[in-house]
This record gives sequence, structure tokens and C-alpha cells, in this order.
Amino acid sequence: MKIASFADIAFEVSEKKALVFRNFERKRSGRWEDHDVIAQKPVPEFLGPGQDELTFEAVLRAELGINPAKELKKLEKIVEKGTAYFFMLGEKPISKNKFYLESYTESHEIIDNKGNSLGVVVTLNLREYANPNKKRR
Repeated sequence: MKIASFADIAFEVSEKKALVFRNFERKRSGRWEDHDVIAQKPVPEFLGPGQDELTFEAVLRAELGINPAKELKKLEKIVEKGTAYFFMLGEKPISKNKFYLESYTESHEIIDNKGNSLGVVVTLNLREYANPNKKRR
């Protein structure tokens, strides 16, 4: 059963494998600018919406049918290409805009006696890509 997807990474649970994520967070914000006024408090001005940010951990475990090295290679290509993709939760995109993989951090929790990582937790940081050339409705 597919839980979510981003680029060519499918988070899913089946009889053969389980690629899951946890601690999913979405940050939304507005963009504000403070204008200094002599002898008074600054005056804030709302500039518009900010970019959504997604942060979550992906659990890459060999014992769950996942090849951590292969999945890490996919993430490396995604972050180095700089391409934006829809983040799908179930079958629906969570936003009208795509997201790019801004950065990720690897935590190698299980390494065998040959130096192979068998258990890795990856923290992914995605940022919304709002295309200014896209027509607004």
C-alpha cells in the first residue's frame, strides 16, 4: 500500500518491503518586513505568503526489504539535480505547487562488519517551489 511519494521514491508498506516515514512536519509562514521609524516601534508590512517547508524522517532498513545505499543514491541525485516534484500523500498532491529537496541528513544506525549500512534514518528538508511564470487563478 502506497502511503506517499516524492520524485521516484515511494513510501509504502507491502509483504515484501516497508519504506516508511515519521515525524512529518509542515511549516507555513508569511513574509514580513519591518520598517524602522525613528523613536517608535518598527512598522511591519506583509509582503505575501512564504514558502511551505516539509521535514520528515525516512526509515531505510535492510530487514524491511529496503536497500539503504540504493535509496541514498536516489536522494543524492534528487538534491544535486535541483528538480522540483509534487509531494503526494496517498494519491493527492499536498499542494498546488511542487517541492524541491533542499537538504537531507543521514544517520547510519546499523552498520555490518563489512561497512555496509543496514539501517539509516534520513531527515529530509523539502521547500515549496512556487513558479512565478505559472498563471494564478
